[in-house]
Amino acid sequence: MIDRAGPILAASTDGPWLTRLATVMKMQGWTFCACRRAEELPTLIAARSIGIVLVDWEALGRARAASFIRRLRSQSSGFALILTGAKNDFGAGNVALALAGGIDDFIVKTISDRELVAKLKTHIRRLGVGQSHSLISHGGNIQLDLLHARASIKLRGKWKELKPL
Repeated sequence: MIDRAGPILAASTDGPWLTRLATVMKMQGWTFCACRRAEELPTLIAARSIGIVLVDWEALGRARAASFIRRLRSQSSGFALILTGAKNDFGAGNVALALAGGIDDFIVKTISDRELVAKLKTHIRRLGVGQSHSLISHGGNIQLDLLHARASIKLRGKWKELKPL
């Protein structure tokens, strides 16, 4: 079946942070994928139906953060884009610039796991996950996922995702 939330994708050069995120996502039963370089994000977003993107301030590189965020947003607006970083990364107007550039939220890495999950659930709710965004044929063998613009067909008891034309 189609993962209605879409995977949660993270880009960070901070190995312990990625490990922590993977653990939290697994505990929630959410699909999670990670990369170490922000440059990989456009390709990963294009290849999958992403629900939330967590991008680390360090992985972005301070000098090019605003232009990179705009580029990600121009690719698609169907996901929540959340900036992560150390507490001192978010000073001197960086948050205001990031929000103006297209970031939906920011998370300081010292956040508790409970608050992290609550924030992510809020973004999932805003994406409309849990609401009916699927159309299923009368016989139940065809499903259209309107949220992610995908279609699946059930053949011999197994769901197969149809590729776009």
